[in-house]
Amino acid sequence: MSKEKNVRAVLAVWCAYLAPVLLCAVTILLCALPRFYFTYAGITHEGMGLFSLVSNTWNSCQDALDTTGIGPNALVFAYVMLFFTAVFWIGLVWLVILALHSLLCPIFAFHAAPTSTLSNRAKKLFGFVWFNHPCYAIFHFIPLVLSFFPQILLALYDSRLGMPMEITYFGIPDQLILAIVTALSLFLFFFTLPLQESLRLDMFRLYKKRSAATEP
Repeated sequence: MSKEKNVRAVLAVWCAYLAPVLLCAVTILLCALPRFYFTYAGITHEGMGLFSLVSNTWNSCQDALDTTGIGPNALVFAYVMLFFTAVFWIGLVWLVILALHSLLCPIFAFHAAPTSTLSNRAKKLFGFVWFNHPCYAIFHFIPLVLSFFPQILLALYDSRLGMPMEITYFGIPDQLILAIVTALSLFLFFFTLPLQESLRLDMFRLYKKRSAATEP
């Protein structure tokens, strides 16, 4: 492999392990921006972002539980949405932690020689969280799962409270954006697996120094 091609290959591997950080950043940006609005009984409500919706849902459900004489359907709605709200925040925090872990471990591993103690320790720490390639791939779908919170809320509004509502996104829906970014990240990761092996940059493999007897 020529020097120029080798530099490109190394850069591609770097990008493959940095892509989850981009996916996390896109997720947070989409959650922070007013990306959608609800329509109920022909009335259009003000646009909001996913962070605002989750926070409002938590507060509304807490207020409902504090209300005396709450009906059984409203009670189920409140408990179920409190559960999904907690899952959303836990999933988001876990996503940020995993993204930073996916960023820092390769930085330490790739800045040292593939057979160095520092590189192998970074890979061991990396593998302690991810275990293998499939687990690393599954992590990519956390943002997509979190983006369906509004749909879960609408389904509960309809089934438990008898309030059918519609959601409209400003531009491309969040799910489609995240699906595209996720697909690109996964494609880049699996596409570079042969390069990772040939360049000894696979984060899921530990490399030992070759003995003199094995040197060509």
